[in-house]
Amino acid sequence: MLDVQKRMVATLTDVMQHAKGDTVLAVSHGGAMHAFLLHYLTWPLTGYQIYTGNCAILKMSFDGSEFHFIASYDPLQQN
Repeated sequence: MLDVQKRMVATLTDVMQHAKGDTVLAVSHGGAMHAFLLHYLTWPLTGYQIYTGNCAILKMSFDGSEFHFIASYDPLQQN
């Protein structure tokens, strides 16, 4: 999983640095998305509901060098 995380972080960072401020849509499997997200979370998961299934949507911002979590949505997750 750490190898997947490293590849996701490196690839998406490169994509965003070349995007020059454009909005980018990246599509991936839930497990890879989860590994990517865990790299950037700076707060504990306890009490938060973040789902990264195969139909989940993660909204992230990019400051030029790092991503920051904004929100998540999983239409398949039952409330």
